[in-house]
Amino acid sequence: MNAPMAAETGCQLMKRLAKDLKESITKGEKHADEVESRIAQLEAQANPDQAQISALKQTLEVIRKKIEDERTSLSELEDVISENCQGLSGGIRRTGPGGSALEREGEVPGELAAQPDRRDELPVRDQSLDLGP
Repeated sequence: MNAPMAAETGCQLMKRLAKDLKESITKGEKHADEVESRIAQLEAQANPDQAQISALKQTLEVIRKKIEDERTSLSELEDVISENCQGLSGGIRRTGPGGSALEREGEVPGELAAQPDRRDELPVRDQSLDLGP
């Protein structure tokens, strides 16, 4: 995977990571096909090398597990992108009068957030701070 770009927003980063995952899945599938083909070639021989076949089958298992994990990650990442990045250029944006000074990425101005800010509801106590000597 590539290093983050200098001015990359959260959405841009997630979209780039999703693209990288898709490419990795495609390469993994191609590699799995090659390993399967090699296994078939070896098994078709008169006296196949069982140790080599076994090693290739283990390799194929690892490749398939990696592809499965990457598909799961991609699916979850695409869900996050679709929930938070639709129609946005990405990043935190400043708003004018009537909106908050800073809105989180994905929020719609004027609509309640999924989790309202409840910091004002926290009990505040007048307590002395003991900062030590």
